[in-house]
Amino acid sequence: MIHSNTSLLQLMPACIASLRSARPAGRDALLLELVDALIYEVNHQLGATQHDALLEPFEHFAIAHAANDFARLADILDFEIMPLLRVAEPA
Repeated sequence: MIHSNTSLLQLMPACIASLRSARPAGRDALLLELVDALIYEVNHQLGATQHDALLEPFEHFAIAHAANDFARLADILDFEIMPLLRVAEPA
């Protein structure tokens, strides 16, 4: 399990590349790990302001995940969630 914002930020580019890849192998496990890490980070590490800022991107993420829209998931991570995590400060 990933237990720090720094580790999550280091992992995210590889996750985004994998989601954009034409090869589906391992995507389910990757998404499970990523969602678990994001939820942990938001609930245990970030302050209320960052938590609230991530609610809408997480809704978008959930919709794309339910639709198995991997390209959209990658875009949400890259353009909505990553920028917020980069400026997030621990609670």
